Amino acid sequence: MIADFFSALFTDITAFFDKPLGFGGPLLTGHIVIWAIIIGFALAGIISLYTRSVIGTFVSYLLKNKAHTPETARALSDAGIKNPLTKASLSKNGTLSRLVKTQDVDLDAQNRRYYIEEKDAFRADRLYARGGANPVTLVFALVLLIIAAVIIYTALPELIQMAKNFTSMVKPESNIA
Repeated sequence: MIADFFSALFTDITAFFDKPLGFGGPLLTGHIVIWAIIIGFALAGIISLYTRSVIGTFVSYLLKNKAHTPETARALSDAGIKNPLTKASLSKNGTLSRLVKTQDVDLDAQNRRYYIEEKDAFRADRLYARGGANPVTLVFALVLLIIAAVIIYTALPELIQMAKNFTSMVKPESNIA
C-alpha cells in the first residue's frame, strides 16, 4: 500500500513536470535531493510552529507566573493544559526536560509541579517565544519553498547540460610536448 502511494506520487510528479526521470541518471538523484530538502524544510517549519505554539504555551505560562523556584512551581492542571504531547515533553528525557524542572517526581504528569530556574528563564523565553512563528508565515514560507523547488526542478536539466558543454570545451589537449 505504501509502495503504491509512492509509485503514484512519483508518476504524478513526473507527469506534472512533463519530463521523464529515468532511473539511475543524475537528474533523478538531483530531483530527489531537491524535493527531500524542500520537504525537510517544510517539516521543520511545521514542527517549529507546533513546538512554539502548543508545547511553548506551558513554558510561557510558567514564565508569566514567575515560577522560578520549587515554592512557586505550577502544575499542568493549573494552566488547563491536557495535551498528551506537552506531558510527554515534560518527561525525564522529553523536549522540555532541560529547561523545566519538577519538584515532585512521584505524582502523575498532570499534578506534578514544574518551574523554570531563574538562570534558564531568558533561554526558555527565547526558545519558546511566539514571535515569528505563526501559521501565516509558515504558509508563506511553504509557498516560497514550492516555487523555489519548481524553479530549481525546471532549471536543473539546463544547468547540467551547460556544465557538460563547458567541460567539453575546456578539455586539456593531450599532445603537449
